[in-house]
Amino acid sequence: MRHWADFAGISGTTIRRLFHQVTDTYVLFPAFALLMLVVIWATTLHLIKVERAGAENAAFVLSRELVATYEAQAVRALREIDQTLKFVKYAYELDGKQAVLQDLRTRALLPADLLFAVSIADTKGDIIASTRPGVTKSADQECFATPLQSDSLCVSHPLKNPDSGELILQFSRRVNAADGSFKGVVMVSTSVAYFVSGYEQAKLGEQGLIGILGIDGVFRARRTGDAISAGDRVDYAS
Repeated sequence: MRHWADFAGISGTTIRRLFHQVTDTYVLFPAFALLMLVVIWATTLHLIKVERAGAENAAFVLSRELVATYEAQAVRALREIDQTLKFVKYAYELDGKQAVLQDLRTRALLPADLLFAVSIADTKGDIIASTRPGVTKSADQECFATPLQSDSLCVSHPLKNPDSGELILQFSRRVNAADGSFKGVVMVSTSVAYFVSGYEQAKLGEQGLIGILGIDGVFRARRTGDAISAGDRVDYAS
């Protein structure tokens, strides 16, 4: 039988041989290079993850700021339109004359004609006075019918101007006769483009989106890049 020292010597020799093989340049250098590649890739992926998280957070903050700014602009525009409706309604109910619009216009008490058309319609929906000549009929029968039941502000669905083909929105309020009965409506009409004119290409690019979406799921105005649309529906249930 071999002595234990013989086995120990053999084992020691084998270990030394394996160590020399492992530490040989042809084995050690590729292994070290592979390890470095793993470290570099892991570090790069971590940096990409950090950069992406930072970019997403910056985009989220910017989006919130843009939404807040756009909301303030839209609310201010709607408030000014409603104030015009209330003012014309009050003046017409007080005076009762169709010439009230011309009087208000002469005194510069109405919004700019370039952007807004102010009209008065009778109980049949026929336009009896308007800051835009040639308008004879209320374009939106829904917003004409609603004031029959309520004195609240009515905002129409997007409509197409029969003369220009432009998409417009109509805002209306009920007008009362001296005895409180229905006498007609006062209306303000404007292009849907007016409500998305605040689109900033530098911040939103060509694929961004701003718009006014009604609680009925219908876009009153919508813009992506230079494309302006209205009337698209969103299913709140899905």
